[in-house]
Amino acid sequence: MRSSTVEQAQQRDVNASRYISFLLDNQEFGIPITRVREIKELVPVVRVPNAPPYITGVINLRGTIVPILDLRTRLGLPQVPSSRDTGIIIVNVENRLCGLVVDRVEDVKTIRSSDIDKTPEFVLEKLDVSFIDGVARIGDMLLVLLDIDAVFSK
Repeated sequence: MRSSTVEQAQQRDVNASRYISFLLDNQEFGIPITRVREIKELVPVVRVPNAPPYITGVINLRGTIVPILDLRTRLGLPQVPSSRDTGIIIVNVENRLCGLVVDRVEDVKTIRSSDIDKTPEFVLEKLDVSFIDGVARIGDMLLVLLDIDAVFSK
């Protein structure tokens, strides 16, 4: 490889980030891998009285009580029964572990910053997109990037 080609490849890596992709309602979403602590199979959740409807309860993760958020409910998507693919993504939010229930975890995607667009303005007029950090183009596919802090803060 010529040195200029190596430098170009390194520059591309600097301008790229890795995201965990997952499915909700047959739409692919992504969150930065730097926010993900681990991925678990769906486990029984202890309900918490008077919690918001999108908080399904808490789990004990090796001695740490972790709140679990149903991402379908939080994003206003229709409910479906859990399947063997349903999983929990444990994320770090403000130095605290929290869990996201998703339909299925897909894989890790590397996305260049130049392939990420902010949410189109016309969508802002019709939908609450406060949870959306942007939309990434990966070939012919679009990956909706979630703002994890916003998902847990409102």
